[in-house]
Amino acid sequence: MQPSTPNADGVWQFHDLPIYGNGRLSPVLYRCGYCLYEGQDPSFMHLITETTSAAFAEWLGAAKQCGAAETFSNAIDDNRYAALRTPAGGRYWCAYRSRPDSGVGEVRIISESAATAPLESFGYTLAGSSDTAFYLYNMNSGAEDTYLIRTADRHWIIIDGGTCMYNGIDPNGDFGDGLYRFIRDQGLGPDEKPVISCWYLTHAHRDHFLGFQALLERHGNDVVLERIVANVPDPAVADHNTNMPYFRRCMETVQRFFPNVPYLKAHEGMKIPLADATFTVLGSQEAVLPYWAENHDVFHAKWKNFRKEPDAPDYEFRRRACKLYDINNSSLISLIDVNGLSVLELGDAFRAEEWMFPYFRLETLKPDILKAAHHFNNDELIPTYCSLCKGGRPYFILVNSVAFARESNARRLGEVLSPKQLILRAQLDRIFLFRRRRGKVEAEEMRAVFSYSADHPEALFRNKE
Repeated sequence: MQPSTPNADGVWQFHDLPIYGNGRLSPVLYRCGYCLYEGQDPSFMHLITETTSAAFAEWLGAAKQCGAAETFSNAIDDNRYAALRTPAGGRYWCAYRSRPDSGVGEVRIISESAATAPLESFGYTLAGSSDTAFYLYNMNSGAEDTYLIRTADRHWIIIDGGTCMYNGIDPNGDFGDGLYRFIRDQGLGPDEKPVISCWYLTHAHRDHFLGFQALLERHGNDVVLERIVANVPDPAVADHNTNMPYFRRCMETVQRFFPNVPYLKAHEGMKIPLADATFTVLGSQEAVLPYWAENHDVFHAKWKNFRKEPDAPDYEFRRRACKLYDINNSSLISLIDVNGLSVLELGDAFRAEEWMFPYFRLETLKPDILKAAHHFNNDELIPTYCSLCKGGRPYFILVNSVAFARESNARRLGEVLSPKQLILRAQLDRIFLFRRRRGKVEAEEMRAVFSYSADHPEALFRNKE
């Protein structure tokens, strides 16, 4: 299976849309992946470089003159986004992105699979609530991501939901019991099922989905799952994701309990309303897809072995090249508004300084809370973090690791932080709650109902029934 499809020297393939002629069309038709389950129709992407915002607007106008309806539009800095539906029933995500004030950029036009839900009917909006909150929920001595949002309707958004069960910690999946008890006990009546209004997956690594899988395996009949948001690369392109067999089992679990759950394949520029929280997608796997496809044969074997050859003459070059090839950089990156509290969620995209940050102005990205990429384990983003954290915001930098993998990262970032800014790492027996009230960001600690660690592998339930 080829990681991309030859495109006959740049022949236009989306025949229900006008040809994009003002730019350089890539000779590759990129495979963007299926939706939620393998076997679904894949989506594809045309890439046009050396184009402009004006040319993109002109092409959108031509598409609408041909009968396409614009069902969504958005603008972030110099970037422009639109969703189109053609008279033939085709759905397309269209994005122009450029570095600020450069005047030239690239366009991605993505054909949507029929299996993905229409963006315009996917989410819902509610008035804000003072009880709406964002939670750092991470009960382990390792490095994994579980973040929660409780919305105005007392429903839950689970961002990732991972554990390191594959490291011998929590081998029975008790994390799923702890997560279930937590979302059940936060204000529900005795006969109510917890409603997960959305599972928001940044990328398909086990430390980002095994906990959610354990929740469904233990309590799939005791919860309601209403939506899923993700954007998983095509396995033919991302065949270096060694976690895919485990992800397939996770998807089998989802399908067993919620076979009809709506799914949205999120792309850069989308705004997804979920009650009184809104996710604005700033980065998705399509940004690194051309690099992966075009360098697959060059880097694939080296990616597997570069750590084993530190004395090789080209080791440093391969290290940097292979790190960009790392599947972590397929993470969804989102700026989340949680009833007025802003959170920049980077997933594990530790090379975002190359393919995401340069396309947005610093003031656009500055949040109340910065969720550090890849558990603060890498130093590539430290210069960007330092720039982002100057001036007193963000107030909290969250690290999903009980022990810093690199204390030097904390020291370098600490040099630019004010006394009111705090690097906050996950704790074994604490859950951290954040909300914005009366114009201020509030943070609280909650005693965990469940925790485990490598030193104490037995699950500890503190509020047993």
